[in-house]
Amino acid sequence: MQGAATRINLYRVDKISPEQEKLANFVYEAVAQLHRVLPGLSDLKNASSIREGLVRIHTIENESDDLFERAIASLFDTCKDPILLIKSKELLVGLEGATDRCEDAANVIDGIIVKNA
Repeated sequence: MQGAATRINLYRVDKISPEQEKLANFVYEAVAQLHRVLPGLSDLKNASSIREGLVRIHTIENESDDLFERAIASLFDTCKDPILLIKSKELLVGLEGATDRCEDAANVIDGIIVKNA
């Protein structure tokens, strides 16, 4: 997420597209789920509740992938300014990458639950 935020500043992005905003919301939702489930790792008494959060993170990441692919295709179809296209694409890549990292964290958490079950 920090990379995406840095790109916004470095690239002097004036306008965030609806797709970029939606991807940022996906990142927020995934991080909120991680924040919710992490305290449960201390005793694993509510493993089912943790798993619900992990499933939600996987769902968010899948939705993010779909949105990312559609956004990139739309960008290449509609954006005629090559510099703006590159800036926009890099921001989309950074945001989608953040959801990937959240899924990576969810996979690690799931591994901890399996190992300690």
